Amino acid sequence: MINLANNTFFALGEYTLEESFYWRGLANQALGNINEAIFDLRKVLELNPNFSLAREALRDLGVEAP
Repeated sequence: MINLANNTFFALGEYTLEESFYWRGLANQALGNINEAIFDLRKVLELNPNFSLAREALRDLGVEAP
């Protein structure tokens, strides 16, 4: 999943697809890469503040959503 998200960003030439950040964040969380997961999930909310699943995932990590 992480490679897929990274390849998507590379193909687009920009980092603006919140769904890719979301799935990469969940993959990082599952792998225990908590700081990377938090970064990705916060980026989701930066791009789309209404993405409630990212807000919930941050809450599950014990992190206050922006």
